[in-house]
Amino acid sequence: MYKLFAIMRPKNNTLVLNSRSHKSANNEGFSLIELLVVVAIIGILAAVGVVGYQGYIDATKDEASLANSNSVSRAFDQDYISIKNDIGGPSQIASSVTRETQCLSYVKTSVTNLNAMWKNAHNEAFPYAVNLHKDPDNTSQAVTTLKPGQLGIQCANPSVNVQSADFYVHRCTCVGTSNCDLHTFTSGTSSQEVTDYEAEVTLANRWRTDGTIKLGPHIPDWVCPKADYYN
Repeated sequence: MYKLFAIMRPKNNTLVLNSRSHKSANNEGFSLIELLVVVAIIGILAAVGVVGYQGYIDATKDEASLANSNSVSRAFDQDYISIKNDIGGPSQIASSVTRETQCLSYVKTSVTNLNAMWKNAHNEAFPYAVNLHKDPDNTSQAVTTLKPGQLGIQCANPSVNVQSADFYVHRCTCVGTSNCDLHTFTSGTSSQEVTDYEAEVTLANRWRTDGTIKLGPHIPDWVCPKADYYN
């Protein structure tokens, strides 16, 4: 609101100052309701922004976890070829491993070295690499879940050595914001997991003689069996 001042000259030639107030429709203040609406809109936009930002961060962590997993898998494959054929020393991941090293020892060495080299992209409070086997040297139980960002490692046959034709190390990575339960489905049970698994794996490679999941290169990416099947 502002005031316009007009000089009026009356008949007696005396000057007087007359003020007239004018309201401009374009300069009215916001009402309380309008302010509340604006505050509500800002709150909604802020909430959406936080959710979107958190989603971006989670996706970035998943991408980092998968990239780390791919790098580790390439190193494992190269180490296996080098060690088995005695054509060079292993990488830092498999340091001190030889052709005579048993698979379970190979896994333990790899887990120790990986955790010294890599961090969990989702949460550094948890180790990156995890030995999925139940340790026969103590009373600890086999791992049943992986936390987001963790890499689980296990042997198809823990007692065979690196140069054996039955040597195979399975790796699986947990992505997302929730823990990943290891698979315990078995042959002959009616579940969607069994149906999906049998649809992707040939009959000869599906099951062990006890009906548990058979490990090998044929395993689908989404399958991460509970390792105490193989102790």
